[in-house]
Amino acid sequence: MNAFADVDRSGRGPELLRYLDDVHRGLIEPKNVMRAGLAVKPGHRVLDLGCGAGHELVELERAGRSAFGVDSGSVMLEASRLRLGAHGLPVRLVHADAHDLPFADASFAGCRIERASGSRTASLPPCAPRRHELVRSPSAGAGAASGRPGPPSRW
Repeated sequence: MNAFADVDRSGRGPELLRYLDDVHRGLIEPKNVMRAGLAVKPGHRVLDLGCGAGHELVELERAGRSAFGVDSGSVMLEASRLRLGAHGLPVRLVHADAHDLPFADASFAGCRIERASGSRTASLPPCAPRRHELVRSPSAGAGAASGRPGPPSRW
């Protein structure tokens, strides 16, 4: 199991956050392409499943979207909260497991997932926690983007 599967228990939170900062800086263009693939209009809600350190939440908000971050790690959610706050952006974060999202039907115009890791997410379809979750949470005509841009993680 890699350290990202359970950041809180790994004892490596600060190290993993530094890694995500480095990766973010190195993958700006692929992430721009992935974000554009969402095709979510400004003002609409986007779910960032496994939001990590919140880099993409900031970019989604800057593009005028209402970004909601979900992560199972408290360390990651705190980093996201601090990052969004430092940019003066709304903080919409939920501590939840990808297999049990606390959102009503048609809650989002889009969903993004990147680098979902660990045994709890290994069997997930590429763009959603479970097929019925993708159908249940995004609204009709919603966009979805998934990916693992860049080199494989060393974690």
